[in-house]
Amino acid sequence: GQQLKDAGITQSMPLHLVLLQGTDWAMSNTTLFTLPDKKNVPNMIKTLKYIQQYIEPEIGVVIPVSGERSKLYNQQAGGALRSKHLEFCALDLVPANDITREDLHVKLKKIHSEFGQKNNVGLGLYSGVRFHIDTCGFRQW
Repeated sequence: GQQLKDAGITQSMPLHLVLLQGTDWAMSNTTLFTLPDKKNVPNMIKTLKYIQQYIEPEIGVVIPVSGERSKLYNQQAGGALRSKHLEFCALDLVPANDITREDLHVKLKKIHSEFGQKNNVGLGLYSGVRFHIDTCGFRQW
C-alpha cells in the first residue's frame, strides 16, 4: 500500500480490491486475493493514476471487481491468454454511482478517444456496467 501512496494514489477506491482476482473465486478453487509480482506494481500505479485523473472525474468513484489474476484464475475466468490482469496492469471496474450502461459507454469511449492513446490504454466494455481499464496497450473491445 505504501508504494501506491508514495506514487500519489489517493484513497477514492477501496485499494484492497485492486488485489481481488474476481468475484467468482469460490467456484474456481483459488484465492480471493493474489499478491502481484513487485516488478508489476508500477503497471498498476499507471492504471490507477489514469483512472483517478480521467475516469473518476467523469463517472465518480469506481469499484474494482477484478485486478491481479493468477494464471489459473484467469484461465478459469475465461480471461484472454495474454490478459493484462496477469501483469497487474488491468482492473475490471463498476461505477459506485448510478449510471446507465449507455451513459457509461458514451463517457468511457469519449475519454478513451481523447486520452487513451497517449496513455496506452486498453478499454473493454462488458455486460451491465462492468468495464476494463489497463495501461499496457492501446485498444478497445
